[in-house]
Amino acid sequence: SWRLMSRRKITKSPVTPIWRAIGFGNVVLMRRFWSNALDTPPSFTRWHTGLEMIVGEIDTNLEARVTLSLSHKERSLDILFLVDSGFNGYLAVPQSVVSQLNLPLATVQRGMTADGRVSYFDTVDVCVIWDGQPKFLRAQVLDEPLVGTQMLSGHDLQARWEVGGLFRLSLIPSG
Repeated sequence: SWRLMSRRKITKSPVTPIWRAIGFGNVVLMRRFWSNALDTPPSFTRWHTGLEMIVGEIDTNLEARVTLSLSHKERSLDILFLVDSGFNGYLAVPQSVVSQLNLPLATVQRGMTADGRVSYFDTVDVCVIWDGQPKFLRAQVLDEPLVGTQMLSGHDLQARWEVGGLFRLSLIPSG
């Protein structure tokens, strides 16, 4: 996956990634390739960019979409999520993802749908790469992959809201 980040913030890590870049101005679109013999990232290695950003695109319906990596045990998937400010959970994944990652059901959660009905939702435990770090969380099983406001909390959103426009989520600096 490609990431958008500031050119001046890139630093090297102990396990040196090899970066391929397309540059424009002070911004570089980069993809990380690992220098170890297996061409795979070592477990729990942080993306050493100095400035973590999550980058997505505005689709033809003018909806913000972002691809995130989900994993469970030895399986992982890149999933295209809708960023949904009306969903106040963390993540929602469809049953197809639950099946592909072989996720066991964790609990049943009571919640309210967008039209005000009270309903019950299955939940699963999953790991998502968020801000360059693995984040373990409980996701709801819904019809569509969603990123909710709990995930967006603590981030700035910057967007060019037009078809094909980019949006960036970046951590709000503490202090």
